[in-house]
Amino acid sequence: NWKSYRLRGDLYFRKKKFPKAIENYSRAIRINPQFGRAYYGRGLSRMKIGIYRGALQDFEMVLKLYPKFPDAKKIQKWMAMCREFIKRQK
Repeated sequence: NWKSYRLRGDLYFRKKKFPKAIENYSRAIRINPQFGRAYYGRGLSRMKIGIYRGALQDFEMVLKLYPKFPDAKKIQKWMAMCREFIKRQK
């Protein structure tokens, strides 16, 4: 189920196995596209390995689903960082 994929994603994230974390968060999202916590984890994982455009999209989705997300200020900061990295890549 989607919760177990999210928990596995968290475990891989803590072990710094970001591609495996992304894979599990993505599975959770496929099962439950309204699960903001999985977008959050996938966004962080993507950011850690330089997939800034994907991270930005995930963070935007978190705030769309949960405008009052507890880490909303952090997410906005990370979104700004992603936009900056995307600009530099051009």
